Amino acid sequence: MHFNPQIEQLVQKAIQDTNQGKFEDALRGLDQVRKADPQYAAQQPQIQFAAGLCLSAIGRIEAALAAFRATVELQPKNIIARLELAKLHRRTGNDPSAYVQLSKALELDPSNQRAMSQMIEHAMDQGDYEAAQRMIDPAVALVAAGASHDVAVVLLLSRLARMVGREEEAFGLLERFAASDDHNPGVRFSLKRELARCADRLGRYDEAMKHLSSAHAELPTVFDADRHSARVDQMIGIWNEDTISALPRSEQVEGAPRPVFVIGVPGSGTTLVERIIGVHPNAIACGELPGLHRIAARLDPQTDGARPMPLDPSLLTGELMQNATTSYMQMVGRVLALLGSGLQPNVVTDKNSYNAFYLPMIASMFPGSKIVHVTRDPKDACLSHHMNLFGFDHPQSSDLYNLGRFARDHMRSMQHWRSMASSLGVEFHEVSYETLVANQEEQSRQLIEFAGLEWDDVCLEFYTARPAARTGCLDEIRRAIHTGSVGRHTNYAAYLGPLEAGLEGASRPAS
Repeated sequence: MHFNPQIEQLVQKAIQDTNQGKFEDALRGLDQVRKADPQYAAQQPQIQFAAGLCLSAIGRIEAALAAFRATVELQPKNIIARLELAKLHRRTGNDPSAYVQLSKALELDPSNQRAMSQMIEHAMDQGDYEAAQRMIDPAVALVAAGASHDVAVVLLLSRLARMVGREEEAFGLLERFAASDDHNPGVRFSLKRELARCADRLGRYDEAMKHLSSAHAELPTVFDADRHSARVDQMIGIWNEDTISALPRSEQVEGAPRPVFVIGVPGSGTTLVERIIGVHPNAIACGELPGLHRIAARLDPQTDGARPMPLDPSLLTGELMQNATTSYMQMVGRVLALLGSGLQPNVVTDKNSYNAFYLPMIASMFPGSKIVHVTRDPKDACLSHHMNLFGFDHPQSSDLYNLGRFARDHMRSMQHWRSMASSLGVEFHEVSYETLVANQEEQSRQLIEFAGLEWDDVCLEFYTARPAARTGCLDEIRRAIHTGSVGRHTNYAAYLGPLEAGLEGASRPAS
C-alpha cells in the first residue's frame, strides 16, 4: 500500500477498472501512478500485472509482455502471470518461450488445470498430437463419466479430434455441453462452432448447417453489403492509370527484409501459400499484419465501421508514404523479435486478405513489390470462411449472402489491380488452390522463384515447425497437401442459394 492515499486510490481504481474491462481507463490511472512515483509502480507486481492485462486486451503485445515479465520477476511463483505470459508467447508464435513459462507453472502446481490446458494447446501447436492425447485423456475420462463439467476440456478435445480421428467422441460431449443453459454467449458460440465442424467432418452436413446458423446467432455481426460495394466502386473509379502513375515512391529501408504480400479471398488458401514460402530457411511467415489497415484507417477515418480504403490520392504524399514504409518495417522487426531472437530473413510474408483494398499504398510504399494472388473456387472459399466463424473481425462471414457479395467485391478489386499492374509497378503471381494441391512441387517451385528465393526441398514440408506468426488455420496446415477440400461446397448445395446470389451480384433471395 502506498503511503500517499491519493496514489493508493488511483491504484485500486485502476485494478477495479481492469476487472470490469475498462482497459483504457485503467491504463490512464496506472500512467498517473507511474508519473507520481515511478519507482513504486515498477516494484509493485499488482500494478505490473494489471498493466499487462490491459495492454494485452488492447493489442499492445510488446508492452504487455514486458509488464508480465516484470510481474514474474517480482513474484516468481505467480502462476497466473506466467500463464498470461505463455498465452502471449503462443499468440505471437514464440513457442519455445511459451513452453518455458508453462513448464514452470506446472512445476509450481502440477494440478493447475489452466496450465495443463495451455500445455495441451502448446503440444497441438507443435503438431505433437500424441503428447496432447496423453495429457488430455485423464480429464476427458472425468468429463465423460460426469465427474467434471470443464467445458475447456471438451473444446480442447474437439480441436484435437479432427487430427486424431476422435470426432464421434468429441461430438457427443459437445452436444451434451451445448444443451446446457449455464454458459455465456461466448462459450455457447464456441461449442456450437465446434459442433458444426465436427458434424462437417462426420459427413452430417444438415446438422453442420444447423449448428453453424445457431453459432452465428450467438454473436451477431453487422455488415452493410451495399455500402461496401459502393465504396469498392468508388475506389476502382478513383485509382485509374493517371492517379496510380502519380503515386510517390518510397525509398526502401536499408538492410530490411523484402515483404511478399499474399492476397486472396478469405478461405482461398492464403495460409497454405504463405507457409510454403515461410518454411524456407531465408523467409519468415509473419501472418496477417495490421500495418496497411492502420495506414488506410488514417487516410479514411470517417468510415463509421466500414473497412477503410484509400479514397483520396492527394493524401498519399511522399512524406506520409515514406514514414509509412519505415513504420511498417519497424512493425515487421517487432514481429520478428516476438517470434524469437536472431531472426534475419531475406523475405517476410504478409497474408492479410484485406490488403486487396490497399494496393496503391503497397505500390507507393514498396515499389516493385511482389504480390501473390491466391484463387480458389469462390463457393469453396466462402464456405470455408463461413465455417471458421471468425466473428467480429470478419463481419461479412456470418451471412452467406453478405459473404458472397464481399467475395465478389474482393475479386473485382483484384481484377482491377491486375489490369493496372504496369502503372502500379508491382509484380503479380497467380496461384490456383486447386492446381497447387494437385501439383504441389511444380507450383511450389514457381512460388519460391517468384519470391526471389533459391529452391529448398523443405518447402514441400510446409507443415513442419518453423518460426511463424500464429494463424487460426494452424491445425489444417499441419497436414500434408490433400485434395479433400476441393469441391467441398457440393455437400451444402441445398443451402447455398444466398451465397450464389451474392457472388453474382443479384438481390438477396427471399427466405
